[in-house]
Amino acid sequence: MVSNEIRERINELLSEEFDIKVPLSDAAPVSSGKKIKRAKPAKKEKLPLKPQDQTTDKRSVDKKKKKPSSKVTAPLVPRPPATRLLLFSLGQDHYSACLLDLDEIQSYYNIIPIPGNELVEGILPHRGKIVTIVDINKVLQIEPSRQNLPIPLPLVITGSLGFKVDRIIDIIQIDNSRIKKISPAEEKMKTSYIDRTVQYKNKPVGIINLKKLLSQNFTSS
Repeated sequence: MVSNEIRERINELLSEEFDIKVPLSDAAPVSSGKKIKRAKPAKKEKLPLKPQDQTTDKRSVDKKKKKPSSKVTAPLVPRPPATRLLLFSLGQDHYSACLLDLDEIQSYYNIIPIPGNELVEGILPHRGKIVTIVDINKVLQIEPSRQNLPIPLPLVITGSLGFKVDRIIDIIQIDNSRIKKISPAEEKMKTSYIDRTVQYKNKPVGIINLKKLLSQNFTSS
């Protein structure tokens, strides 16, 4: 229960501000009919930042700013010159040819045989030109393989010349520093069209000089 003394004090305060009287009993307060004006909440004054708060605020602003990267990028090291080679098998050994010197590899073809020339198997009409197909085993003096080979054999075409290989093995990229002249131990590979080798899986691979091969007129032989 609220004492009458406290009620009177409340009435004095309310009548000054809102014109409301609180009855002496516990009944609900009676309004005089006037609209109640509610006091606006006092605006909070912004207190000045303490030195510690100013430092914290400055740090938060600095974090938002993008800091310049302090990483030091290493200079680009140029790659050594390299050559891409098509690797294939002929007889018992592996051979290769520069990929940039090749036009394409055919799996299906119809060679027109030309009799009377043991180095030439025939001719092949191809993309508006006549391609001479040579027997590469005889040209390079390689003993033909006696293994079961796929039929038809892959046909490699370069310019106006083509030749069959036993199998296409891979396309490899070799640093030019690894390409060497034929050593005395690899003399059996040396022919008029092979004078360089490269090591592949610890075995020497002869590189056929296609430009020199193309310069030969096999049809006149």
